[in-house]
Amino acid sequence: MRIAFLLHEVKHLAEQDYATSTTLHLVAAALRGGHRTHLLTGRALTALDARRYALALRVTGAPDSPPEQWFSALPTQEEILDLFELDCLVLRLPPPLDRQLFGLLEALSGRVLLVNEPRGILVHQEKSHILPYAAAGLAPRTLVSRDRDEIVRFIAQDLEGPDFILKPLVGKMGEGVLRLRRSGDHNLLALLDHYIGTHTKKWTDHVLVQQALDATEGDVRVLVLEGRPIGAMRRVPAAGDHRANIHAGATHHRHRLDESELDLIRAVAPDLRRHGLFLAGLDLLGGKLLEINACSPGGIPRINGLDGVRLEETVLEAVVRTVQGVPPRLPSSNGAERDPSERSSS
Repeated sequence: MRIAFLLHEVKHLAEQDYATSTTLHLVAAALRGGHRTHLLTGRALTALDARRYALALRVTGAPDSPPEQWFSALPTQEEILDLFELDCLVLRLPPPLDRQLFGLLEALSGRVLLVNEPRGILVHQEKSHILPYAAAGLAPRTLVSRDRDEIVRFIAQDLEGPDFILKPLVGKMGEGVLRLRRSGDHNLLALLDHYIGTHTKKWTDHVLVQQALDATEGDVRVLVLEGRPIGAMRRVPAAGDHRANIHAGATHHRHRLDESELDLIRAVAPDLRRHGLFLAGLDLLGGKLLEINACSPGGIPRINGLDGVRLEETVLEAVVRTVQGVPPRLPSSNGAERDPSERSSS
């Protein structure tokens, strides 16, 4: 199988720690599977009429050798890679995303397995994707607006509890996410000026305001493959911080999904499939969906360490099955995959 990883910069991947990098684990799994593996960046992609090609570097290092050896063995000269000759293109790009690049990648849809589909990633890069789930009661009460008066009214009249969440629509790793008091916080208007922009600007930004839930025990990150959970971990915020993001100092702990969490995942799964989100990260808290991570979902190395598994192999096996047209496996009661032949008859 021919597989390529689309990155922001190859050098940034080379600087990552294998112990915590989901992308490096996926590359290692591709090499272990004997697949022809390439790395490329968006700036190296070109469209010529109906063609889509890019300058790429082939990874030839031993799969179980340290990643530093892979990168030291990379060829000095990039090769021209016809993207239509790929079996799978894995998009590992951080937000904000390049809509022009994603527009060019749309031509591959249906002919190359895209992990994930560009349109699905674009829909979910903005945190407003949570609105339909809030309307269905699957996510906390949520407002997206740039009207200061409406935001203040919503906080005062429509929310419950002492706190609320304020965050920008686009961001990653908990950047800019604030937990504020609903009353007596004299910084609110100044913060809205900062996030939305002042009236003197020609344009302003929307923000997301959300009902705050009890996060003292942390949230749950679930990795969902083909609409089915394959692993999860609980993320507990650092002392003095409300954010459960690992990059913000949160710690990770083993977690077994309960039936209410599995029900929530089942409710969201059809949308994940419809948007072509082959691999997604769901953040859950208090029986509610907080966010769907589609750009570059992480967590594989940490869940591996907690559960003694190799989820990167699970993902690559699913990629191979999909390319070969083999039906996906079924989830077991704890969210792990099992073969359809293992299902007991009713």
